[in-house]
Amino acid sequence: MYKILLALIIIIPLNMFSQKSGCEEKLEAQLLRKIKPYKSKNLVPYYSEKDEKWGFLHKESRKKITTPIFKKPIFFNPRLVADYAFETKDNEDGCYTILEGSKNNYDVYHVSEGDYGISERVYHNESFEEAGNNKEMINNDIFGFEVNEQGVITSYNNTYYDFNNNKARIDKYAIKYKEKYYAVVNKHKNFVTTYSIIDQDGNVIEGFENMRSRPIYKYTFATPEDLWFLIEIENNSLGYVYRSINKKESTEKFKHPYSMTIFPKTIGYAILRTESGHGVLDLITMKWKIEPSSENVFYALDYASSELLLDKNYPEHIVPEISSEKINENRKKSNIYILNSNKQFYDLDLNLYTAKE
Repeated sequence: MYKILLALIIIIPLNMFSQKSGCEEKLEAQLLRKIKPYKSKNLVPYYSEKDEKWGFLHKESRKKITTPIFKKPIFFNPRLVADYAFETKDNEDGCYTILEGSKNNYDVYHVSEGDYGISERVYHNESFEEAGNNKEMINNDIFGFEVNEQGVITSYNNTYYDFNNNKARIDKYAIKYKEKYYAVVNKHKNFVTTYSIIDQDGNVIEGFENMRSRPIYKYTFATPEDLWFLIEIENNSLGYVYRSINKKESTEKFKHPYSMTIFPKTIGYAILRTESGHGVLDLITMKWKIEPSSENVFYALDYASSELLLDKNYPEHIVPEISSEKINENRKKSNIYILNSNKQFYDLDLNLYTAKE
């Protein structure tokens, strides 16, 4: 028995070291050696139908730089985060790595063994959390709500508390725009929930009363003198429209969006779909960068950059107002791409990036 235990003590650490070494070796051989001659900003993912994986090609030459090694398309912006991308045995185990970009000589920030089956992180949108259900937060000396420096709602009028279910009817975080705060509140009646936007004094913003679904916040930029939301509207087959707190409205109507991610905060674009098809909207000018067309089937926006454009860990509610000048600087620092239905990437001029053999 003693000999068996001794053997296990010896074997387990050896296995651990060999697994780590395996990941480091794979990272060096399959990726680092091949990409080091190139700028990380100019690496574009390409898809292999045969391997059902993604590799990197060079933006200018379209030449394949790596073999297909990733489970999903990823970019350096400026780091590359590969969630269990390198398989190690029979698609069961994989390696997780974080790499610096070419400006930092592709230094390995982290590498470890992991479960190959885990390929996606689940991001929790905390701005949609309701405020705390502690009744001590009720303050009837105010008509609306109060916030702290982080934009967290700290107290509110009892109008925004559901006493029957002991829960708040106001979001946990307020939206700051030009030194004023706004919040989304809800009301549940006859098994139907509706949403409104109020200011800090409790006034309902005209045009945002009793909406049937939660408004989608358009990330603010400092130059435009307005704050826009993408909202669902009644009696329209397309369903969504951009509306501002200054009573402006987009001329276009949109179908349900699926690309309102962190990227509007950094590069100021969003994929939206109209009756004519998919297009890319410039969220600074509120005009089309790529006009909607039935030929466009866009799935996602992404970008490659050599510099950090914005901390991706910003919670949605506290992203600072970003000036149009800053957005335009970010665009110059980036190569921006659109993923189509054929697992290929376009740039914003609709140039297609396919790999040359």
